[in-house]
Amino acid sequence: MSRKICSKCKKEKDINEFYKCKSHKDGRHSQCKECERPGDLIRHSRNHRSGLSHNDYKRVLEKQNYRCAICGKHISELNKRFKKFDVDHDHKSGKIRGLLCRNCNMAIGLFYENVEFMQRAINYLITNRKKVNN
Repeated sequence: MSRKICSKCKKEKDINEFYKCKSHKDGRHSQCKECERPGDLIRHSRNHRSGLSHNDYKRVLEKQNYRCAICGKHISELNKRFKKFDVDHDHKSGKIRGLLCRNCNMAIGLFYENVEFMQRAINYLITNRKKVNN
């Protein structure tokens, strides 16, 4: 049977001790079911268990001045369907990076969290902006 190490308790456990998750490469959450109790979690808009407690979510939100960590959109400007920011996390380590609006979170995902791809996109936009403005 497959085994995995929980990112929270650091214990090696059977893969069935982790919730299923389509957004993680191995198809399982980074924290085991024991560490990831549903009552202690805030679910972001796609019902993904982030592992962030309600109080921690509030602290991060306050630290970010109620704004998306990337584009700066205020929480009051969010689409009515998505009233909360997504909890952005590294899919390899499970570490939470911050709170993002849906568009910024999806953009990172569409670039496979690959910094080189994102930098190429930035360079592309800069290069083509110059061509259009000249």
